[in-house]
Amino acid sequence: MAAGMSDIRKALADRLNTFGDFQAYEYIPDAVNAPGGFIEPDRPFVNYQHVFQSGQVKWNFVLTILVNRSEERDAQKELDEYLDPEGAFVTLLQSDEDGDELDDICSYVTVTAGTRYGAYAMGGTTYLGAQLEFVVSA
Repeated sequence: MAAGMSDIRKALADRLNTFGDFQAYEYIPDAVNAPGGFIEPDRPFVNYQHVFQSGQVKWNFVLTILVNRSEERDAQKELDEYLDPEGAFVTLLQSDEDGDELDDICSYVTVTAGTRYGAYAMGGTTYLGAQLEFVVSA
């Protein structure tokens, strides 16, 4: 049976929770512990046509990454490190980690774009953040 959206979101969050002190949420929380982020479906969130061609589904997700703004320059530097295309965070998200749940249920994860760099208000706190758009084939 193919992996569903909830299974993929949980596996993505589990993988990202192995990255330092980053707190990943598989759902949209009321508040976050920064640095952290949450995974939500993108718009559109699934390509049904892809199913009929290969038996797999292409799921589109967005990861919103949030960091504390206590010092603006340091916050931007920290956020930029999460967004670096060659950096450890993006590499982990796209990696083929043998043995983890995401590797077991998905063929690949590809980060396709970074968007919405700026201030985010959540749970009464303003963070600096950005979004990574990515595709999962499962």
